[in-house]
Amino acid sequence: MILYIETSSAICSVALSHRKECLGLVETNEPNIHSSHLSIFIQELMDKTGYSLSDMEAVAVSLGPGSYTGLRIGLATAKGICYATDAHLLPIPTLQAMAFGFSQKQILPPSSFIIPVLDARRNDVYAAVFFEKNQPVKEAFAMTLSPDSFDEYIRQADCYFIGDGTSKVEQMISPDTHIHCVHQIMPSAKDMIGIAEAMLTNQQFADLAYVEPFYR
Repeated sequence: MILYIETSSAICSVALSHRKECLGLVETNEPNIHSSHLSIFIQELMDKTGYSLSDMEAVAVSLGPGSYTGLRIGLATAKGICYATDAHLLPIPTLQAMAFGFSQKQILPPSSFIIPVLDARRNDVYAAVFFEKNQPVKEAFAMTLSPDSFDEYIRQADCYFIGDGTSKVEQMISPDTHIHCVHQIMPSAKDMIGIAEAMLTNQQFADLAYVEPFYR
């Protein structure tokens, strides 16, 4: 059993899985409710599925980049549950989960890139690049967009931009037939399931004392 916590954006989202199957999901897109609703959502999820926190083998938490306040709340809650139940902590990079979740919902052309981009104000974004389903090409990095941003990937294959930074991509990057901007793709707890299950199998656990989020 794995509990998932996603609080890196305006989305407040929790999910539960067993052997890669999503057993329940509770989420909302109301801003600024993480501190007041996260614990309520977790209890609601436990009530809906008939499990308790003591049944959890691990807690997966979105690690950013993202909202400073949201990430602090999510990680603190995940750590608290792990300390109380001896569950393992699985830190999941937010952009990797977004790319993985998107790849599970879409049939993409072979050899395509998935590029999650998150708005970082002005012309800045946080981005990462993944090849096909979940092969990392470039881990999360900050950048100021320019007309030739991501040219090295756009010249090679179809590039699917996802996340709340896609409107900036459309405005700043030179048009190309290989560019596909998919709007309204936001982080969700359920998108971490495949990644977290693999981490649990490989025993890739975080040290509760030292893990830190990646703030936007």
